Amino acid sequence: MKLFIKFIISLSLICFLHTRGVLSNQSPEKQIQYLSGRDNENTVTWDFFCTGGRKSGYWTKIEVPSHWEQQGFGSYNYGRDYYTYGRNVKYADEKGMYRYEFSVPDSWQEKEIMLVFEGSMTDTEVKINGKPAGEIHQGSFYRFTYNITDKLLFDRLNLLEVTVSKMSSNHSVNRAERYADYWIFGGIFRPVYLEAYPKEYIERTAIAAAANKLMTVGLDVNEEEGKKTQEMAHEMGGQMIFVKTDLTRDEDIEYAVKEAAQIGIIKYLVNIAGIQHIDAVEDFPMEKYDLMQRLMLRAPFYLSKLTIPFPSMPSLCLPGLLAAW
Repeated sequence: MKLFIKFIISLSLICFLHTRGVLSNQSPEKQIQYLSGRDNENTVTWDFFCTGGRKSGYWTKIEVPSHWEQQGFGSYNYGRDYYTYGRNVKYADEKGMYRYEFSVPDSWQEKEIMLVFEGSMTDTEVKINGKPAGEIHQGSFYRFTYNITDKLLFDRLNLLEVTVSKMSSNHSVNRAERYADYWIFGGIFRPVYLEAYPKEYIERTAIAAAANKLMTVGLDVNEEEGKKTQEMAHEMGGQMIFVKTDLTRDEDIEYAVKEAAQIGIIKYLVNIAGIQHIDAVEDFPMEKYDLMQRLMLRAPFYLSKLTIPFPSMPSLCLPGLLAAW
């Protein structure tokens, strides 16, 4: 599992004139094209094949987004059937295979195009024109995205193929999401859509700040990625300094704030650091829990403690805002 450990400290060396309106005017806007419906009352029909249970074994149609059980496919199980019928109870483990053809506008040929799933139960394998879009996604309740720019065709229809496994191959996911006090459903139950951005779209908070003429100090435990962000900020005409920082180490945090303070008055603190681990409570490793607490709770608090004094210090700038989230 990748650990995304990132923090941004933004500084202003000149009079603070930045407003939300300026940012929205200068940032490139994304364009969205829905492949599914937007909710359960406004759906789009896709091709569908269910491997087991009701209406299985042949290609037919299904509405997306939806749970396939509520469209007449597959089998129902309750998450606590193991409690009612014993631990040897067999849960339905059918798969749903989806197909959908779509076109993309010619005007998107110079854009970066992302395929977004807002939610799918549960393991989800995605292909575009026969090519894997990326790794199989596990976990039902959060958004996942693939960059499919190099897999799309602009002179013909594109084929989206999705295979959804009702039960995960990861036992920890099943324990966390499936064996619970609710009905177990399968399927693409939230919207699916494309997002198109300009080739040099602003992906990181650091670049957005730098592009809006804020001197930015970026902190990242990954030196290669940190320097890559710095280069992107410079290419957009912004100013950014990179400091390699492990946010689980107080001495690293103190050094980073000291370095930032030497450049100017700290006006913003923006936290985009985070890691994720999915497991049942009884199996959850405490060392992972401690790491999550230190990174996502203690580090933002300590950074706030060190940086809060700066906006109150004398400067030629207009009053600024210190925000951490």
